[in-house]
Amino acid sequence: MKRNNNTIIVTIIIILIVLVIVPIQMVQANNNNFNSKCLDHYGNKCNQVNLWINFKDKALNINNNNNNNGITNESIKRRLKKNLPIDNALDQEIDENYIKSVLEIDSRIQKRSISRWLNAFSVSIDIGSLDGIENKKQELNGLIEKILSLSSVSNVEEVIKFNGIKQESKLVLDKSNLQVINSNTPKASTKYGDTDYGNSFTQLNQLSIPNAHSKGYTGKGVSILIIDSGFYKDHECLKNVNIGGEYDFINKLNNTQGLDGDSQNVHGTYVLSNLAGNLPGKMIGVAYDSKYYLAKTEIVQDESPIEEDYFIDALEWGERNGVDIVSASLGYSQWYKYWELKGKSSISKAVDIATEKGVLVVISSGNGGYTGVAPPADSNGAISVGAVDETGEWASFSSVGPTSDGILKPEVVAQGVLNYAANSESPSSYSYPSGTSLSAPLIAGVAALVLEAHPEYTPEQVKQALFSTASQANKPDIYKGYGLVNAIKAIDFKLNNQLNSNNISGNNTIPLVPCGYTCAQNQGKCNEYNCFECLAPDIKPHKVKTPISCDGHSVATDQWNGASTISTFHWGVSTLILICVTLLVTN
Repeated sequence: MKRNNNTIIVTIIIILIVLVIVPIQMVQANNNNFNSKCLDHYGNKCNQVNLWINFKDKALNINNNNNNNGITNESIKRRLKKNLPIDNALDQEIDENYIKSVLEIDSRIQKRSISRWLNAFSVSIDIGSLDGIENKKQELNGLIEKILSLSSVSNVEEVIKFNGIKQESKLVLDKSNLQVINSNTPKASTKYGDTDYGNSFTQLNQLSIPNAHSKGYTGKGVSILIIDSGFYKDHECLKNVNIGGEYDFINKLNNTQGLDGDSQNVHGTYVLSNLAGNLPGKMIGVAYDSKYYLAKTEIVQDESPIEEDYFIDALEWGERNGVDIVSASLGYSQWYKYWELKGKSSISKAVDIATEKGVLVVISSGNGGYTGVAPPADSNGAISVGAVDETGEWASFSSVGPTSDGILKPEVVAQGVLNYAANSESPSSYSYPSGTSLSAPLIAGVAALVLEAHPEYTPEQVKQALFSTASQANKPDIYKGYGLVNAIKAIDFKLNNQLNSNNISGNNTIPLVPCGYTCAQNQGKCNEYNCFECLAPDIKPHKVKTPISCDGHSVATDQWNGASTISTFHWGVSTLILICVTLLVTN
C-alpha cells in the first residue's frame, strides 16, 4: 500500500513539473516571436526595421580607464557641484566585441548608434528585398533569434518612432487654425526699463523674464543643449550666441547649419532664438548669456517618422560635455496607445538617467491634445511643457495629461500660440509660429536663470522652485499642470525639505492624477484595483487584496504589485510540489 502511495505521489510530482516547464517554454517561445510594430503598421511596405540590441553587461573593468570614459571636465564639475558620482558603469563604453558579434551575423544588420546608458546599440535590418509580410516576419524573427542566441545579448526591442517636425507643424495648424505670419511690426509695449525686447516682449513678460533680466539674471555660467532639426546661426539675432559645441547626428558632421533656405534650419532656429536671441529692438531670448550645445537629430525634408536613437545619442553627448539643461521639442510617438505610455520607453529611460546625472531635461508635451503626453515627456525626470496663448488660456492643440499610470503632466506651461521667433528664410526675417515646441525653450530658459542664481541646485530643486511659484501651484490640473512659471519668484524661492499640500518637492514624491477623462478619450479603461492606472480595453486587471483607491493618495506608491498569471500559477504549483515531497518523505 505504501508503495502504491509513493507511486501516486511521484506521478503527481512529475505532472506538476511538466505543468511548470511547459508554461515557461511557452512564455519563452512567445518572447522569441518578435512582433514588429513597423510590419504591423506598414505591412509589406515596411522595408527596414530598427532595433535596440541590449546587452547583459559591459564586460570591461570600469576602473581601468585613464580618460574618465570621455567625460569632460565640465561634466565632472557639474556632478561634483551637485554631489553626484564622477563616474559609474553607465558612463563606461560598450565592449566593441559585443557589437561586432551582432554585426557579423548578417550583412543586412547595420549599426546606427550606441547608448552607453542603456548598454545597447541600435541597428537597422534591411528586409526590403523580401516580398510578402509573412516572409518578412519569418526572416526578421530568424535574424532576431540568432541575435538572442549570443551570450552577451539580454533582449531586443524596436526603436520607437515619432512624428517629424513637419507633421507636428501641420497638426498645430489643423487644430488651432493658426498661421505662421512673417512680420517685423512691433506690438504695443515692448520695453522693460531701458531694454527694448521688440516683439518677443509678450511671451517673456508672461513669465516675468524681463524683470529677472533687469536684476542681472541672463543665464551666465549655465550650459544648455538644444536637440532639434538644425540651426541658422547666421541670423542677425543669433550672431553672438556662445556655442560650446555642435554636432549633426544625421550626417555625422560638426556643423548643424544647412545651406540658406534649407528647411532643416527652420524649426531649430525658432527654438534657439527663443532661448539665445539677442538683438534689442527685434528679438531677445530668455537666457542669451548661456553657453549652447547644438544637436541636429531630426530630418524634416520628408514626412517620414524620426527615430529615438539619434535623440538618445545626442542626450549622452551633451551630458558628457557638461550641459546643465536640455531643451527638446519632439512630437508624439507613433504606433503606441495611450495606456502604453508611462515612461518605460528607451528614450524616457535615457531622460531619467540624464536627470540622475544632474541634467535638467525640458520637453514639449506635444501637440496631440487629448491623445496624451508621450515619450519622452512622459518620463518621471522630465519637465513636460504645455502651451497657452498670450492671455494664459490653454491652447487646444497642447497635449494633456496625465500619463497612463497617473503621473501629473504637463507640469508647467508657457506661451506657445503665435510666439515671435527668428526665421531661417533670411538673416533678418522673423515669424509667429505656434506649438508646444515654442513653449519648452521658454521654460528651459527660466530654469537657466534659476541655476545661474543657484548653481548648486539639482534638477529636483529647480523643479521645486519652478512649480511652487507657478500660477496655479495650489491647484494643478491636466491641462496646465502647476501653470505659468514666474522667473523672479522662482529665483527668490526658498527651498524646503517638507512636502507641501500638493507634494511639490523632492524626488521621492510624484503627484498622481486619478484615471479618468484622458483614458476614456483614448478608448482605454480605468483599473478597478488601481485608481490611477489606465488599461487597454481588453485587459482584465489582476485582483489584489489591497486596491489603490484615490482616497488619501496623492503621491506615487508601490503598494500595488499585481502578479502575473504565470507567476501566481508557479507559486501555487511550487506549494503543491512541496506538499507532495513532504508526504513522500514521511511515508
